[in-house]
This record gives sequence, structure tokens and C-alpha cells, in this order.
Amino acid sequence: MQYGQTAITPAHPEVFLGMVHTATIILLDVFAFSVVIYQAWGLINLQQSLGFYSREGLVKLLLRQGILRFSALNNFREAS
Repeated sequence: MQYGQTAITPAHPEVFLGMVHTATIILLDVFAFSVVIYQAWGLINLQQSLGFYSREGLVKLLLRQGILRFSALNNFREAS
């Protein structure tokens, strides 16, 4: 180690830039992972609020969207 040089900064600047680059990549990965966790948490809360964890809630949601009515109409047309 040369005089006046700290232990954090290595002797070669490219090594220091490599360390900064690696730290930046790690921070971006942590940020991206936290965004994925946040979105998954929001999706779980959305499913719970829509009632996907109960059969009655799912039926109510499908009725509200008109999906069951449309499929029942198609089944009636095919049967007749």
C-alpha cells in the first residue's frame, strides 16, 4: 500500500471501477427483486379482495363479468 492511500480504494483504478460496477449491479438486482415482491404482494391482496379464495366469491365475480351468462347462453343454443 502506498503512502496516503486508503484501504478502500485499490491501487488500480479499474479494480475500483469494477467494484463500483458490481455494487451497482447488486443494488439494481435488489431493487428489481423488491419490485417483483411488491407486485406479487399486491396481486395476492387483489385476489383476496376479489374473493378468489372462496368458490362463492369466484362465482360472483364471473357473474358480474357476464362470463357465466354468456357460456350458459351458448350451452342453451347448442342444446336446442
